[in-house]
Amino acid sequence: MIHMGFGRIRDEELIMFTEQFPMCFGAGLSIVETLELFLDETRSRSFRKIVKGVLEDIKKGAGLSDSFKKYNRVFSPIYVGFILAGEETGNLDRAFEMIVKYLEGRFEIRRKIRGFLNRIGFVAIVIPGVILLLVKIIFPESIAINLQKGIALQILAQVLLQISNFLITIWKFLLIVVMSFLVVYSACYSTKKGKLIIDRYKLVIPVFGRISKLSLLSRFLRAFALFFRAGGYPLDKGIVVASNVISNIYIRNELAIVQESLKQGYSIAEALKQRKFFPKIMVQAFTIGEATGSDRPLDKLADYWDKEIDYVNATLWNFLCETLSFIFH
Repeated sequence: MIHMGFGRIRDEELIMFTEQFPMCFGAGLSIVETLELFLDETRSRSFRKIVKGVLEDIKKGAGLSDSFKKYNRVFSPIYVGFILAGEETGNLDRAFEMIVKYLEGRFEIRRKIRGFLNRIGFVAIVIPGVILLLVKIIFPESIAINLQKGIALQILAQVLLQISNFLITIWKFLLIVVMSFLVVYSACYSTKKGKLIIDRYKLVIPVFGRISKLSLLSRFLRAFALFFRAGGYPLDKGIVVASNVISNIYIRNELAIVQESLKQGYSIAEALKQRKFFPKIMVQAFTIGEATGSDRPLDKLADYWDKEIDYVNATLWNFLCETLSFIFH
């Protein structure tokens, strides 16, 4: 759910809003007519205000990406990046279809995370709370009296006391560690150099780093494919525009180096090959794409990576669920 200063926008609403564009474009409606249609149908006051603002900007001559950019709490840089690529290449309908796929994937991940947190919530919060309640409120006097008299505590009371002390100690320790990490992380990530270093190391984390890298490159391939499809568009500029769909600064820097190589007369495949960061299969896809003038190799590779990401995510998710079931049953 997206929070705004004047309300909240649900993920489902944003997906429905985005889905309307390719359908309306297919029916021959203009951007203005599509926005007006959505204004008539939506019941969300918060979203109505946003769409109304976008519509007013469009009527004044602003571009759709520039209009969306003003509401960055709703339309993320990735969202706006795809729209900009669509505007530059005249493939807005295709750009919106890509955004829908991205939003649906993000919504599904959030749904699974919420379900997972709900499952562990009882054990992680309720049970420790009950133990603390028993030891700190219900049993304190009887335990203290027994200790003073030297009377051996009952096994249950001893266990509860030890667990209580452990939870109090570990929670305080974890809270300090987490808060310290967040402060340091925030301070480092607020600087250009710190953000570059952190974004780089995000990509080398075992398993998760590879998922992140392939996900970001897949998103870039889909955006850049729009420029291949358009034909005649300067590809060095296309890389700059397409890189807007990537949030990782390290990858954007790598793509900026590729762009400079294009200006020097290298082909995209040659420029990518010079950078060890990019997978060989990506270089091959661009080699075939440039030879044939087709964007299909890029879309095919993006599809392949998306399937690999889905498989890894599903495997990790099943592992977490099975581990959770084993622990709690």
